[in-house]
Amino acid sequence: FFIWRPEVRRQRRAETQRRVDTWADRLAGQIDEDGRLVHHAGRALDVEDAWGERIRVRYERHLLGETVTVWSMGPDTIDETPDDIAESRSVALPRETARTVVERAGEMLRERFGRDERAERRD
Repeated sequence: FFIWRPEVRRQRRAETQRRVDTWADRLAGQIDEDGRLVHHAGRALDVEDAWGERIRVRYERHLLGETVTVWSMGPDTIDETPDDIAESRSVALPRETARTVVERAGEMLRERFGRDERAERRD
């Protein structure tokens, strides 16, 4: 395990932060025709951090959008430790796609749990 001079450590962190930011922005801008993020194949990008490790990517789908997280394992090269450098970007679905998702969810709930209470109250 190497002990780096403080200035070298700061430079490496800054360079890795720039790479992580750039890739988070780039991946968050890749949207398909339904308004969802186009997912990168695999869990690691073809770009390295300042310590020679591949930068990682993770996608999380939410009901009305998605989040992409891009991160470096940092100088200790161990995942999920305090020195990791990470950035997340959230993307909301377009209004029409979101409306369709909500309508489908409502249909699924009505099918699963029975009749529409609003319709019963109107009768």
